[in-house]
Amino acid sequence: MADGPPAYIGQMPPLDVQPPMDVESCMIRDPRDAVVSHHALDQQRYWTPLHFWKKQIGHVRRLIGRRRFIVVKCEDLVTRPDSVQDEIMRRLPFLRKKTNFSHFHEVAAPSALSAEALGGVRPIAPGRIGNWRNHPASRRRPDRSPWTDH
Repeated sequence: MADGPPAYIGQMPPLDVQPPMDVESCMIRDPRDAVVSHHALDQQRYWTPLHFWKKQIGHVRRLIGRRRFIVVKCEDLVTRPDSVQDEIMRRLPFLRKKTNFSHFHEVAAPSALSAEALGGVRPIAPGRIGNWRNHPASRRRPDRSPWTDH
């Protein structure tokens, strides 16, 4: 599993399934952790600024509630990966499991550029959740996430 820019809304090609089906998904991360996450190749550079997260979360909130829109919270994925996988498969019953999410690091084959930028593929673990508390700017941040449970 790798860290990346949060709440990025982009277009993906339709799934190649029969019958054809449109599915939208989004992985979201606590913005406090997202804005203090450093790029693996440049520890002086952050992955994303808070204004980017705030802009994208508005799009996500408008999509919540759609039958084929799935929000995966990063915090849920790293603390209970196989349960998250089970929920996704329940919502998208045409999916067939190749491996458990908890074993993703054993089968992933990222491009060299992705592996370098992300610092490689690591086992899924909750160790980076709450890293914002260790950041010097955390004294100026409220101890509450603007992301609410849905």
